[in-house]
Amino acid sequence: MTFEVKGLATPPDLTFNKSHYYCDYIELVALLSSDDLVSQQDIYERFYDSGVINEETVNSGSNDDWIGSSVASEYIQKWNDRISRWFNTLSIRNNNYGSFYPFEITHNTIKLKENLTGSNKVYIGLLLSSCNNYHNKQPLFTSVFEEISKIAMQGYLGTTATVHCFGVSSLASCRYRGSLETKMTKLADDIEYELTGKRHIFKDGDNGDGGVDIVAWLPFPNDINLSRKQLFLGQSATGKNWDTKQGSVSRVKNYIYIPDSTLNVLFVPYDLRDMERRFEEEGNITASIVFDRYRILSLINDSDVWQSEKGIDFQTMIDSAIQYQDDLV
Repeated sequence: MTFEVKGLATPPDLTFNKSHYYCDYIELVALLSSDDLVSQQDIYERFYDSGVINEETVNSGSNDDWIGSSVASEYIQKWNDRISRWFNTLSIRNNNYGSFYPFEITHNTIKLKENLTGSNKVYIGLLLSSCNNYHNKQPLFTSVFEEISKIAMQGYLGTTATVHCFGVSSLASCRYRGSLETKMTKLADDIEYELTGKRHIFKDGDNGDGGVDIVAWLPFPNDINLSRKQLFLGQSATGKNWDTKQGSVSRVKNYIYIPDSTLNVLFVPYDLRDMERRFEEEGNITASIVFDRYRILSLINDSDVWQSEKGIDFQTMIDSAIQYQDDLV
């Protein structure tokens, strides 16, 4: 099980107002640079070497050397200001996460801490889950993130709640296994709601999850009557298309008569926050409840993560990323 880095020379290809993705990229470079200090100039050069920053193209826009030089200077300053804002956002992350944060930040540098706690390593695991396109362990991190989502949901709802993984990436210990029809039938029995009876929508060989990764409900203590309780259906999304995943849980209505009061929950390993710690893509969020990196870390214990079914493999890959020695800066 070797951790391999791929494509790190190519920065994110996203609109710059989605700054949290670029902040994650800077953290990833700092992580994989190991003992090296990563500066704003290092990040500028990385964007320059990749062709994202192209001073020559800007300078060639005018036949007048003085005008061309002026435009190029403004262009370079604009990029330096943008990178400076990303580092300011990272500094605010550092303040917000406190002891959970695994990096040391100054106004223009970032470096991985020398002595990392278990919580620091879980942060790194969530960062790597957010950056699946830059390494070769996407299936492992996707599977473990579902388990982490379950742990966070349990932490949020408390011990009274019943919480299970339901997704196709779920591990061997998952309660819901087999065909989609088998899983939906078992879920309907568990929550005491009826199947819609549309048997034709269950296809032979369909072992999917019906758009749901996490299921949870809050029963009334000591009451065998499970009807009229709060139901939660969650989607764990590690891809950058997380916003398109939010509506998938509504597909359950095709299989089970669930109440309109059912809450749609989104779990993402990203820190979705801007400099003011608000959700940066608020306009794209339709879920009733959002668990992002900060909320997840505040709800879980690292020991619960390591003791999960793939926890040891997860920790091994995190340690491998921490020890990565390539000269990346």
